Amino acid sequence: MGSTLERVCKAVDEMRMALPFVLKGTDSDNGGEFINHHMVKYTKAHGLQFTRGRPYKKNDNAHIEQKNWTHVRRLLGWARFESQESLDAINDLYRNEVRHWMNFF
Repeated sequence: MGSTLERVCKAVDEMRMALPFVLKGTDSDNGGEFINHHMVKYTKAHGLQFTRGRPYKKNDNAHIEQKNWTHVRRLLGWARFESQESLDAINDLYRNEVRHWMNFF
């Protein structure tokens, strides 16, 4: 396994453990950044259904695009964070305070 596959698997495993329900599948945008052999391999290995939006139907994921604004851009802006320290701080924030704020208020 390459390092990218390991990171994808670890991130999805962490997400699955944090969910209050059993993950049955994933649905992705049509972009190559979302549909790649790492994610397909992961879903097959874990018996998850893998579906995707329809080509050229950008409004299929309008709800997700709205959440990108309210849950990400509004808090973090458009800056690119590249350091491990930034990643750790953002992950901690979203696993704790932001998660509670967005889900309960």
